[in-house]
Amino acid sequence: MRIRPWSSWLIALALVLFVSGCGNRLVRVKGVVTMDGKPLESAMVTFMPEGSKGQSASGFTQADGSFTLSTIAGNRNGEGVWPGTYKAIVDRSDFPAPGLPGGPPVPEGITEDADLFKWQAKVQAEQRKKKSPWAKVPVKYARVNTTPFQFKVPPDTFVRLELKSEDGQ
Repeated sequence: MRIRPWSSWLIALALVLFVSGCGNRLVRVKGVVTMDGKPLESAMVTFMPEGSKGQSASGFTQADGSFTLSTIAGNRNGEGVWPGTYKAIVDRSDFPAPGLPGGPPVPEGITEDADLFKWQAKVQAEQRKKKSPWAKVPVKYARVNTTPFQFKVPPDTFVRLELKSEDGQ
């Protein structure tokens, strides 16, 4: 069987496209979160994509402050982050989310997401006044528009998030 010259070019092009497409896979991203130099346990770290490319990825910190990020979908059971530029936010809730087991019931009259977020912020503020150990994370680290953390994946595959408790709420 004889292969025509144009078909070998077609096969070569298909091979190049296949190989170049393989580079766009989830990248394993690990890190550590500290606050005032101490590991921050049970915090949610979320990478929020900047622009229209990427997908958010998140993970909870362990007792030593370490975390591994995962997306909802992808290879390796979603472990990793799609290549792109991200803002990193860190949050630690004072209470389980409404609707989850153990979470507070949503007060009557709250039907809009904006109202729900306001209610959650109010409950968190009350916890801060009570000096709850969970309430020590400044709010600036939990918001995309105020977080100081920005990373590009790759090359950032191990990240350090160093928080300071005296930073403004």
